[in-house]
Amino acid sequence: TQTIQSFCERIVDVDPDLRQMALFDLQEQLNHPEFSLTDAEQDKVVPHILTAFSSREVNSEVHSQSVRMLTTLVRKLSSKNRQRITDQLVKTLWDTIAETKNAEAIRTLRENACMGLKAVVEGLSEDHKDTVQSMIPNLLAGLRSSESKIRTDIFDVLGELVRNFGQVIVEKHAEIQEGAIANFNGDLGPR
Repeated sequence: TQTIQSFCERIVDVDPDLRQMALFDLQEQLNHPEFSLTDAEQDKVVPHILTAFSSREVNSEVHSQSVRMLTTLVRKLSSKNRQRITDQLVKTLWDTIAETKNAEAIRTLRENACMGLKAVVEGLSEDHKDTVQSMIPNLLAGLRSSESKIRTDIFDVLGELVRNFGQVIVEKHAEIQEGAIANFNGDLGPR
């Protein structure tokens, strides 16, 4: 559609204001219940959204707009594309970020990934059980991190998942509990 074509053109512009507007305009369309994305359109949009959560995007307003739109976007995506987004955000949250060595950039990427995951969780429904369940093992793997900030952020996301989908993920409760107990050594920092 024209909306997707316009988005794809503006999201790669050098002007961060145009990138932010591309995200805003797409979000406005996503807010309409009748608006949907074909698989082909999703395959065009999702990589651009993921770029906003990488070191290639340096503009904070584009980061913020990307986080805000995730809640609405995930409701319109196929399981495959929801998985692509959650996998990338979880990986950014706790895995090694090879694309930059700048500590401030890494901190920003991790913060955006955490906020993005919380936005995704907010946008998911019980119909998205597959996505919810697939996030848990990936998050639990991050609890092996030596950085307490990363573990704290993972617990924040896991808490949102349990709060919103406790009944849906009842079979994962033991895994989450084991991860929590294994990390219950008091070094997660202030809450």
